[in-house]
Amino acid sequence: MVGIVRFLRRRTPDPGAAPPEPKPAPVGRATPAPEEYAGRGRGRTVLLITDVAQTDVVKRWLDLFSDDDVYVLSVEEAPEWHLAERGAHYREWNGSPASKAHRMPALDVVVDLVSKAGLPGTSTRLGVFNGVFRTVKRDGLYLVDRRAVGEAAPETDELLRLLAVSGDAQLGEGSELERSVGDVLLTREMVAVTKRSEHFYKLRDERNTDRILAMREPDVTVTSLDRRPAGRLAIAAPVVHHGGGNEPDLDAIAYPQLECRHYEGPIALGGRMLLWTGHTVLPDSFRWHLGKQLHNPNLRNVGGPWGRIDSRYLPKRSLEGSYYVLDSVHTGHFGHLTTEVVSRLWGWDAAKQAVPDLKVLFVQLPGRRTGAALEKAFFGAYGIAADDVVWSEGPVEIRSAVASTPMWHNAQPHYVHPGIQETWDRLADGFLRGADVGSDVPEKIFVSRGEGARNRVCRNQPEVEAFFAERGYAVVVPERLSLPDQVHLFRGAKVIAGFAGSAMFNLMYSHNAEKVVVLGHEAYIARNELLYAAMLGVEAHFFWSAPDNVPAEGRFDYAAYQGSWAFDFEQHAAELDRQLR
Repeated sequence: MVGIVRFLRRRTPDPGAAPPEPKPAPVGRATPAPEEYAGRGRGRTVLLITDVAQTDVVKRWLDLFSDDDVYVLSVEEAPEWHLAERGAHYREWNGSPASKAHRMPALDVVVDLVSKAGLPGTSTRLGVFNGVFRTVKRDGLYLVDRRAVGEAAPETDELLRLLAVSGDAQLGEGSELERSVGDVLLTREMVAVTKRSEHFYKLRDERNTDRILAMREPDVTVTSLDRRPAGRLAIAAPVVHHGGGNEPDLDAIAYPQLECRHYEGPIALGGRMLLWTGHTVLPDSFRWHLGKQLHNPNLRNVGGPWGRIDSRYLPKRSLEGSYYVLDSVHTGHFGHLTTEVVSRLWGWDAAKQAVPDLKVLFVQLPGRRTGAALEKAFFGAYGIAADDVVWSEGPVEIRSAVASTPMWHNAQPHYVHPGIQETWDRLADGFLRGADVGSDVPEKIFVSRGEGARNRVCRNQPEVEAFFAERGYAVVVPERLSLPDQVHLFRGAKVIAGFAGSAMFNLMYSHNAEKVVVLGHEAYIARNELLYAAMLGVEAHFFWSAPDNVPAEGRFDYAAYQGSWAFDFEQHAAELDRQLR
């Protein structure tokens, strides 16, 4: 039955992956026929990819995997398969493998039985392979039944040619897929490809998140502890941009439904917000969870919705108990804390009531020791007891995690949820409670930057400060003040101007503000101050000058984003003077 057996490629294990768990050796012969893998275990997850012409072939393979959990995915609209007697071990999907495979658990075995060429949604056998191979587990197996391919045989030959060639870009999506292919075994009847790396599906925070997670990760349960409906925040006052690109005229900001979710099961925290279970990265890992591409600095993107986690971020210890995850991409950074962490505090009360032993957890990775004084100060002001805050050294695994969708999204599509005002007021009251602050504050302030600023340095900062001081503005550097004094200063001011950036995020305390004026450069694309102004319902003016590093048109350039600049007095002085009166 086996015929001639040869290896097209022999690969060593992926050097960046964790050591594989020991597995029993194949039975039978030294180089087993791929069909013999069907008898190697029980309870595996198996996917058969087929078309309507293959009913008898599908039945034969279902017999081989009779003790496993089998999915049958039809790559074209198919009549009902008459296989109901297989009960819970048989499930059927219609549609493209690329769009459907992620909705089932990570796969131990895939068998490609597609007999026709150029089917909708697949294009070629290589397209089927590209769409499905990432969802195969490390050490899993991808099979092509050469007896079933029919008119698609030339596509099989093309797949074999590409699998046999080592080198970047040979598998259609760059080096990552090539890197993940292990041994390639060829017989007269079969092609067998082993997987030598692990890929994780990046789950988006959408209405069907819980349903997809339940299908992908049956060992994890998800409970909604609190929910806030979607809506639109009306822009109640003018927002004017002077200079810069074409900013859209906004009359409202749409915000999504928010969920506070309780995950129970094996949950891993890899640091810098990276949160996953099984083979799925949870949506709470992404500070910009509505972006076109989901990014986390501890997760390597490998094409589409897939990522790879380096072994250094895998947990080496576990923690008992339940934890509310308030990790940050940049621990100890005032701006990231006040937007990305503060915006997730809203779910704490409901979660603590539902899970009384709940504690806050955030992870510090080796080499990134920043301390937790700033976070602990904010958590304390919010009303979280010091004993309920846990700081973990390195990645950990837990069995009970709570996480909330952020109320703040400072990238496209930008949004702020109006419920965040309650969080801001609670923080302000907490900071001011018992604090020794002065009674009077200036009505007009210019928020400047300290001498140690490294990013977005304004080269003519002294001239800018003098311009504002001459017009009656008090020039302030918030980081030189205590947190209660910062709250007091911004709560009392009526006109708040300043350089775009973290120091202006104290706008969240500004109950008396009537106008906001922001100075920045065109490569700085964050719009935090716009979101604050929308929440405050005040008039806002943005003055944009040219950056020293000009990014290519239509492209994001981090060096330009963080680069230096000079305020353009020639372009903006007259209009700025009018707005400061």
